[in-house]
Amino acid sequence: MIIGIDGGGTKTKFCLYHTDGTLVDTITRPSCHFMQVSEIQMQNILSEGIHALLRQCSSSTDVFVCAGVGGYGKNQEIRQRIEAVFAKILPNRNFYLCSDAEIAAAGALGGENGVVIISGTGSIVLSKVQNTFCRAGGWGYLIGDEGSSFWIGRTALSVFSKQADGRLPKSILYESIKTFFALDDDYQLISSIYHLEDYRGTVAQLARIVCDCAESGDEQSLSIIDQAARELAAMVKAVPSTSKKVSYVGGLFNAQHIILGCLSKYLGEGYMLVPPIAPPEKGAYYLAKEVIS
Repeated sequence: MIIGIDGGGTKTKFCLYHTDGTLVDTITRPSCHFMQVSEIQMQNILSEGIHALLRQCSSSTDVFVCAGVGGYGKNQEIRQRIEAVFAKILPNRNFYLCSDAEIAAAGALGGENGVVIISGTGSIVLSKVQNTFCRAGGWGYLIGDEGSSFWIGRTALSVFSKQADGRLPKSILYESIKTFFALDDDYQLISSIYHLEDYRGTVAQLARIVCDCAESGDEQSLSIIDQAARELAAMVKAVPSTSKKVSYVGGLFNAQHIILGCLSKYLGEGYMLVPPIAPPEKGAYYLAKEVIS
């Protein structure tokens, strides 16, 4: 049997699968992300979920654990810390660790080769070629994250300031942002932004407003979405791939129609946009099958 774990920034999801992919049980716990909880808390969250599923197995020695964990990326020190946590939970047991982006990509592609755009608060593109993942983007909001919900929201705030000044004509985007922040005066936006408890998350919520305004034909909003799609398409073209199949996951794609239309334009002929096949936790199952085969 296989335990697949999606350890993202919002929650930790544990799924027990038969080797044929049949789902046996699912457990959801709070986020185990190392930037949000202590290592002890991470260990407790993971241990509780894993051992709850192991108790359902007649022979726990035959269970393989594959986990996609937020933060398990290029930084060697962080990787070692996360590996140490799993070693304490699963002594004398083989397990496989990767990033939460990799299991999201594997799930979206159904374990096959291809490219996946992951765009929520942040953005990254991964290509899967056999057992290898290559990436573009994922640099974080201070450096990159182009085409993400945060990037769209941050760009919209810049447009708002220009519209408020008269550098651009006011549009429904201006009115929508003013309503979102409940502004009586345009300049209240400054204090509103600098006093946000969740700056990235709140600004990322503006992407939904931009998409709605774009759907209504607002030129500035359409321009922002167009720029976002161009950035995401550039990431797709930057990664090596043996397949031109491109899938997509993340909150940005809740507004599929307008985003995917612009993406198709910038990807051009030869690329094929396909909806995600399975969720990230099933992606952990697909990767586990590759590792143990």
